[in-house]
Order: sequence, then structure tokens, then C-alpha cells
Amino acid sequence: MLRYLSRLLTTCPSLPEKKRPSIIFFDADSQFTKFSKVEELPEKTRNLFLKHGIGEVNLQVFKLADDPVLGNATLSSAAMTPEDFVYLCPGLPAGTESNFLRLMKDAYETLRLKNLPLTFPLIRKTVMEKAEQDNLVFGVQRKSIGNALYAPEMDIFDQNGKTEITIEKIRKPGTISVLDVENSSQASRRIESMYLAQMLHSFKQNSINRYPSIILGLDEAEKIFPKATQRDKVYTARIADRIRYIVEFGRKRNFGVWIVSHLPSEIDPVVAKLPRTKIAFQTDESEKWIKSVFGSEFVRPIQSQESGVATLRSSIAKNNQKVIKTQIRFPYVY
Repeated sequence: MLRYLSRLLTTCPSLPEKKRPSIIFFDADSQFTKFSKVEELPEKTRNLFLKHGIGEVNLQVFKLADDPVLGNATLSSAAMTPEDFVYLCPGLPAGTESNFLRLMKDAYETLRLKNLPLTFPLIRKTVMEKAEQDNLVFGVQRKSIGNALYAPEMDIFDQNGKTEITIEKIRKPGTISVLDVENSSQASRRIESMYLAQMLHSFKQNSINRYPSIILGLDEAEKIFPKATQRDKVYTARIADRIRYIVEFGRKRNFGVWIVSHLPSEIDPVVAKLPRTKIAFQTDESEKWIKSVFGSEFVRPIQSQESGVATLRSSIAKNNQKVIKTQIRFPYVY
């Protein structure tokens, strides 16, 4: 369904090319890495697309993986600010953020003054050198910062010989960019998804132009923003609050986020409440979740929907407008 919708949005002839959105999929199981050519589609779908001028997808795929042999792309430290890294280090304990941020800022400035590249190995080395000499950083904090920076999942940054994922590569109007993370661990995916969200947020925050519109699709969101456990409650709360700010800011800047999940009841409550429009396809989710979002009268219809049919709940208008609840149909879904 999302392949269908993203093709419509990025190739629709009624939209001028420069106003077509740039869609970025954070793809957990390689389902967006291939799009059929129009001539290969089922007859009814093909005829519908030809009638309305829906064309071929402009697609680019980047593969991220814990095993460097399986990936062709890498994250770029130069695309991040010191503040961004607070949300990219799962092992950073509460109470350490202020010292960590100060050390990161000092490291960035030191590398700039020395005219050295802003790569993660150099940033990490510089931060730890400064931490050793800083009387404001206690021994336990120094160890915690080191553990966070040297965590295995941080090795996805600045890998030699890989394509760097930068805003210049993925902000192109009418283009679908896919970050295939099928071979990344859950810990790595949380870092990679927050990297994407923060990079796109920074671009929109600093851009004077409304276009290109940007849509970020976060697949398997229940694994990126799961309900917190005792072990990871600090990091879960940290990134949930960050994505909340990014989503709310993006509404004013033509930057939207699709939160995609087969198990929406497993998503952190802060994140689950963010979408003003919720669309449910056929699902085996519990009756409790369907009732809480759509109402008890929608339980049976949603659980028995056919392919191409969905139920929509929207509250995007002014406060005095009633919530919209309706069924929608996507013709000839392939």
C-alpha cells in the first residue's frame, strides 16, 4: 500500500516536479527496495496509472548493516551536530548529558581549528582525551561516556569506501530514497532512524524554502520506539521526546513522518499519540487498541477489511471541527 501511495505522490503529473515530495523510507525488511515498472503491473493497475499519467519511480537504495560486507552506505558525523549525538548514544546515562554535550562541542571545535576531518573515530578520540583532563567529569561519567562512544553500533559512522548518507543525496523532489536496514540490529536501527530524522529536521529548520516537501516513513516503529523497559527507559524517553519535537516542528515546514507498524499497541505512548491521521489496514491487533483509536463500532470492520481498503481517523483541522472517521479504498492495489 505504501509503495502504491509513494508512487502516486512522487510521479503525479498534476504536481510540478519541484513540488513533488521527497520520500525517505527507513525499511526494516527490504520491502521498498524494488518497484515494478508500470508495464509489469496487473492490467487494471497499469491502465489506471496510464490513464492518470502515473509514471516510473525514481528510486535509490542505501544498505546499512552491522556487518560492513553487507552494506554499501554509512552515516556521516559531519551531518550531525554535537547536540544530535546526545540522541544517538543509547548507552549515555541520565545525568551525563550536559558533560557529554560540552565535551562534544569542544571536540568539534578542536578538530575545526586543527583543520581535521569530522569523522567519528577522531571525534571519539578527542572527546576521551578531553574527558581525561576535565576535572568536572567524574570517573564514573568518564567511563559511561567511553562506553557510549565505543559501543559496537556506533561503528556505522564514517566507514571507508561507503556512500555517505547526506541531505544532498536524499532531499531530491520526486525521488524515493530507501535505507535498507534489514541487516542492522535493533540497537543500530534506533541510531540510524534518529540520524535520519535529525538530519531532515536540521535541513527543514535551516531552509527558507517550503519545498521540497519531505516525508519520512519509519517502518516497524514498535522496534525503534518500543514501550520502555527498566533497562532502556532513559534512552527510550530521550528519543521519544526528540521525535515528538521533530514531528510537531515539521508540521509547519512541509516535513511529515509516517509511523508504520504492525503492532501499534507496542509503540511508546508518547510516539503513538503523535499522528493526527491514523490509517488502519486489516490487522490482528487487539480489540482494545482498535477501540481506543477508532471506537468499538470499528473493531469488526477493521479486522475483516479486504486488501486495498483501510479505515482512517483524522483530526488535522481546527479545534472546533469534529474528528473524521471513514473508510477509504485504494483501487487496484498491487
